[in-house]
Amino acid sequence: MLVVLGVAQGNATNKNPLSFEMREHMVRETIGKWDGDLVILPSPTRPSSYAVRSAHIDTLIRKEFPGQDAVIYGSRDSFIHRYTGRFPVEEIGTIFRGSATGIRDAIDVRHTPDFRAGVIWSSVRRKALTYPAVDVAVVADGHVLLIKKFGEDLWRFPGSFYNPELDDRYEATGLRVVSKELPGVKCGPLTFCGSCHIPDWRYKGARDGVVSLLMHATYSDGEVRLGKGIECAGWVYEDRIGLALIPEHRPLLDVLTHA
Repeated sequence: MLVVLGVAQGNATNKNPLSFEMREHMVRETIGKWDGDLVILPSPTRPSSYAVRSAHIDTLIRKEFPGQDAVIYGSRDSFIHRYTGRFPVEEIGTIFRGSATGIRDAIDVRHTPDFRAGVIWSSVRRKALTYPAVDVAVVADGHVLLIKKFGEDLWRFPGSFYNPELDDRYEATGLRVVSKELPGVKCGPLTFCGSCHIPDWRYKGARDGVVSLLMHATYSDGEVRLGKGIECAGWVYEDRIGLALIPEHRPLLDVLTHA
């Protein structure tokens, strides 16, 4: 018997959190003892076409069981209904009718050594992440509009992390930044200046990091009011803001200067 497991390409996601090796072990545990050869192989779930995927399945079968006939079994929602290869297919009844998403979402913290070990294993072995942020330089007559957050003595550019649930592009993040942190301010279209690594203290010593995309906007109208979490805002001469900026935003000044 050959069991083919579809494997998503790229990093693990909330929809596909388990590796092929983990799922292979689950299948072997579920099947238990099997009188005969049991081969479990991965197959990419998103090749260029169903014809390509069908040819790949045929290649797996011929390689593992050369010269033998085969029947491909699958349930109602499986790949067999789009299979275009040489072997016959047969639909079998659906065993599991629940929601896999619901099961994943229902998993809660378990205060056990195994659970903590799994969390650590996942964090240590995943690929490093880069979190994109967007900062905005609102400029007028040689001045830049900067902000201070509560508990900070130095200025910073208004900014926020890109949020795929709210933003369909980085420019949308920039517009959200201005409306959230500087409500009342109106400015012209955002233009991309450049990007740079930000030495964010929250990721010091970690593999992950932050890259900020600096947007330029020309102030056009409106009153400078303070958004949520902002202690003060003010106009600073563009050629004097270097030492006034928090250290992690000083690389953004270089981007703005050379834009």
